[in-house]
Amino acid sequence: MAAGNGAEDLDHKLYNEYRNRNDDGDNGAIRVGAGDKKYLIPTDFTTYGSMIHVQGWGLNVVTTGYNDLYNTGEHNNYTHTFSGTSSATPIVASAVVAIQSWYKQYIGEVIKPKDMRSLLIETGTPQGYHQTSNKWINIGPLPNVRRAINTLQRRLQ
Repeated sequence: MAAGNGAEDLDHKLYNEYRNRNDDGDNGAIRVGAGDKKYLIPTDFTTYGSMIHVQGWGLNVVTTGYNDLYNTGEHNNYTHTFSGTSSATPIVASAVVAIQSWYKQYIGEVIKPKDMRSLLIETGTPQGYHQTSNKWINIGPLPNVRRAINTLQRRLQ
């Protein structure tokens, strides 16, 4: 789920009640922050904190729509300016689908949500350090599908 674009620090005391829910309230959701695709650092606008699990590209992602990149007619429109946690979340969702698809084909079962979240965190490419800030701004690692599947293969042998 998208963490949001409000540059909110979810570790701030304002969010204590939200953070302090018991584990029974954990539905396995994967909270996604928006990162820079080259350096894997948080964007200036992404919500962040220890509750954010992973990141996806959050700046200038190419996708369909808007026609500012390519337009050859009504159904051939592309943009290169899709940004925010709205672009980051589908990137993470695609990684989850690829990993889940492999696992389902190989094992015949699906990975439980909390286990998938843990796998993405464990096998992801670590986020970069945000040099302009004097504190760690957590948005988590970028999922690494190949590393996740390799890890699953090793566990299953």
